[in-house]
Amino acid sequence: MHILSLYFKHSKWLLFLATALGIVSGLTTAALLACINHALQNPNWVSHDVVIFGSLCILRLVSGVLAHYILISMSQRSIMNIRLDLCQRTLDSSLSEIELAGKNKLFACFSDDVMDVSTAVINLPYFFVNIIVLLGCLAYLGMMSIPMCVGLGVCFALGILSYTIPIRIAMTHLKNARESQDDLFARFDGIVSGVKELKLHEQKRNDYLLGALYRSADSVRKNNIMGIGIYATAANWNRLLFFVYVGVIIYASPTIVTDINLALLSSYVLVLLYMMAPLEAIQNALPHIAKANVALQKSDSLGLTSSEKTKPDDFKQTAFDHWKAIGLYSLCRQYNHQPSNESFTLGPINLVLHRGEVLFITGGNGSGKTTLAKVLAGLYCDFEGKLTVDEQDISESNIHAYRSLYSAVFSDFHLFDEIHGITEEAINRLSYQYLKDFDLSHKLKIQDGKLSTTALSSGQRKRVALLIAMMENRDVYILDEWAADQDPTFRETFYHKIIPDLKAQGKTLVVISHDDRYYHLADRLIKLDCGVIETEFPGEPDDTAAEYDVCHSNN
Repeated sequence: MHILSLYFKHSKWLLFLATALGIVSGLTTAALLACINHALQNPNWVSHDVVIFGSLCILRLVSGVLAHYILISMSQRSIMNIRLDLCQRTLDSSLSEIELAGKNKLFACFSDDVMDVSTAVINLPYFFVNIIVLLGCLAYLGMMSIPMCVGLGVCFALGILSYTIPIRIAMTHLKNARESQDDLFARFDGIVSGVKELKLHEQKRNDYLLGALYRSADSVRKNNIMGIGIYATAANWNRLLFFVYVGVIIYASPTIVTDINLALLSSYVLVLLYMMAPLEAIQNALPHIAKANVALQKSDSLGLTSSEKTKPDDFKQTAFDHWKAIGLYSLCRQYNHQPSNESFTLGPINLVLHRGEVLFITGGNGSGKTTLAKVLAGLYCDFEGKLTVDEQDISESNIHAYRSLYSAVFSDFHLFDEIHGITEEAINRLSYQYLKDFDLSHKLKIQDGKLSTTALSSGQRKRVALLIAMMENRDVYILDEWAADQDPTFRETFYHKIIPDLKAQGKTLVVISHDDRYYHLADRLIKLDCGVIETEFPGEPDDTAAEYDVCHSNN
């Protein structure tokens, strides 16, 4: 995407209107200069000249203000649109694409890239208007003297040619700066996420701050200095060429042309000097436009393809309202761990999940438990084999309706400070009792769909996440190591009260757990090892415990 496409993408007619007003503004400016020159050359002006001058001033004011207002309005809309479009593209992309892009690159796009584009878009209105003013002045200069206007055209051509080569070098540095920005955001994340470890070890803190973080920040600094500095050097060179041309007109023209009209010469120089301001404004805007184009290219390179863009009827659940079984048949998913690029394969998996069933999944770290849960929930679609509901294949056409069967609390869940997607009536009806049941009434209040705080312990945050999931009232609940951070008392509550209560409501539960003392509460338990189901058995107290002990002793 190019920065100019943001204008053409939305409200084309407004752009044409603003351009027309800018042309009027530029021509009016040239006309005002002509009036000034006429008055200087003809001191015996009449009242008619004053009326024309005053009318032109009013027209210049009105056209200029309207053109700027329209373009500024368009620029602010473009800023809003690029932010919303980037968010929409992220949500419309597959989970695999988002994970491959990485949160640091996405954060850099949401923050620095959007700011670069915003700065350029804000500058674009003035960029357009100044170009129109320049064109108006050039037209007026051509009317005064075609030979001198041709000379100015040659000067501009030399400036453009001498501008092109350094600008390519500058663009390379700006792209390098943007690449370093991704790494810098990763270092920032390290500061926030690892602040406890860095505070406990001063040498580690200094090594990180003055080593890895400094290198990334310094790379951004150096490349931006080089890129923007080259732009500034090229701009100053062009200004020098302009002054050289003015000097040639002033000093060389009378020598070459003996009968030159000095009044025309002074008028010509006056217009040239007036052109310096819009010319400088255009050159100052070019680095911002260049950085914006780099930002847009970086955004396009993230690989967010909008492959899961939703349609109005995508969330209808009529096809799955009375489902009985969800099946995974010969399902395999291969992917690479980042940044080590080590390959891992889940599957082949053959599994049928029955409605109203409580399924426990266990296995060692890295055995594929969470990946299986995400495939089951329809979050990963890049797999081989079949995912079905009552023998109906799940595909792009019904994936959104299928996902609507699920609520999940994954181990890396995010707790929003507002409750979204649930009616206010449901929140008001359920929140008080749920907060009491989850022993959170003394810590948290829910009012107008907002949480009074998210500054809770890890276990309490998981309780809030499950509480909200229960408000969603979906058919299937996926709970990934949910009880791991709970105190012993509430862990008992989870396994002996919450799970049975949800099952009694007809809910289906998929619980990833290492709490072997509670395996007998499951209708069925499967154990994963290296991406495949190693054992599968009913969750009976004695058999399950014995079976698990044997499996566990083999690891």
